[in-house]
Amino acid sequence: MSAIVSPPRPIHPSAPAATERYRPVLPVHDEPTIAVRIGRQTTHVKISDIDWIQAARNYLRLYVGSEYHLLRETMNHIVDQLDPRQFIRIHRCTIVRRDRVKEVQHQDNGQSLVVMHNGTVLRMSRGYRHALEGASALDAGDRSGLPW
Repeated sequence: MSAIVSPPRPIHPSAPAATERYRPVLPVHDEPTIAVRIGRQTTHVKISDIDWIQAARNYLRLYVGSEYHLLRETMNHIVDQLDPRQFIRIHRCTIVRRDRVKEVQHQDNGQSLVVMHNGTVLRMSRGYRHALEGASALDAGDRSGLPW
């Protein structure tokens, strides 16, 4: 018995190539993002949009403007992922973006309050005060844009 082989069908010029037809369209980001889930969807939050981060048990709250997104991650892991020139840990459960800090108010008891650009007041513990002062000392030559 012989097999009957039909000649290949001609491809129409306007038809997309097989590789293009099934290639997924991936978003192109010019800057780093963090994937967060909102309901059943996953969205990407630009790291440059994050104002501050607060730990909430097994989650992190990423504050972006007037809203926040929950991320199942640890503080220690996110600290390792963020640029230390942009983000500073001011408390065991709080990280702030440096350029979103309006002012730092030192109190008599050794603690300090960090006032964000939108008026939010965050507590800075004594243990992390040195990290903030160290970051300011690194930029001592160029103090433009620093709120403290």
